Amino acid sequence: MAKARYWDGPEGSHRSYCVAVHALMMTFMAERKIVPETMTPDHAREVLKEIRESDDPRIRDFNRTMRMLAVHCGSLAGPDNIVAHAHQLVWRDLHDKASEVLDAFGKKDCLGKADYWIVDDDWGLDFIRVEVQNLQLLARAVVGKLKHILADFPGWHIAVRVDVPGKEKNWPLMGILIFRGRVIDRLKREYLPAEFRHISYEGM
Repeated sequence: MAKARYWDGPEGSHRSYCVAVHALMMTFMAERKIVPETMTPDHAREVLKEIRESDDPRIRDFNRTMRMLAVHCGSLAGPDNIVAHAHQLVWRDLHDKASEVLDAFGKKDCLGKADYWIVDDDWGLDFIRVEVQNLQLLARAVVGKLKHILADFPGWHIAVRVDVPGKEKNWPLMGILIFRGRVIDRLKREYLPAEFRHISYEGM
């Protein structure tokens, strides 16, 4: 049924958005003589930027609504969808580049038994999430290198969450958000060991 695919019905803004995005994608691939299987991360970043900044009211207004609702359009999440494929390429590229940076400072482990872990799920949103077990990875030098790789990922950010083993019940949720142009500091320094309380991201 159309209602299952388009959350506001077959004549609603969701369907109009999907039609407009499909047309944009077809034009983009035709101009570059590519198909989804030959799309590179650079292509993916470019087309997602076009979608994000489109002046087509069907795309622009729906994007604005989705940002306000802070939800992801379900129709874009299918494994065969071209937009989802493009998003996955960019997400994986940023994931791998962040891993390269962090591997120079520590080891990763999905069970939280090393220094960090990058969550291995693409939720369709423009960020990756890093779980930090070793507080040394909050150092300004490490954060600066992560911020540097975002130069190639406009509109994306890296969410870093403090996840120190044994502190789950005693420490509140805290971390930092790394954007291309700034770092948002959400650390609760009164809970951190003394040597980490004076970390500053000012001017980054």
